[in-house]
Amino acid sequence: MAIQAAPGDYLVTVYAVKDHRVVEQAEAKVNVEQVGIVKTLANMARDNAALYGFLSIGIALSAGFGVGMVFRKGGGSH
Repeated sequence: MAIQAAPGDYLVTVYAVKDHRVVEQAEAKVNVEQVGIVKTLANMARDNAALYGFLSIGIALSAGFGVGMVFRKGGGSH
């Protein structure tokens, strides 16, 4: 199961434990941001909702027709 963090700045603390005792500790700031296709789609959804909606519907219809063609059993729906 993948857990995703929301974009933003985080402070991460790491502990080294030996014999049930914390022997060392380190902290670092981590910036989480969206990249690649995820960032492109998120920006499109925010900045151009109509295009994003039509694109989503088009992809869903294409996927549905594609699956229908792959699993076609020779006519009829039953």
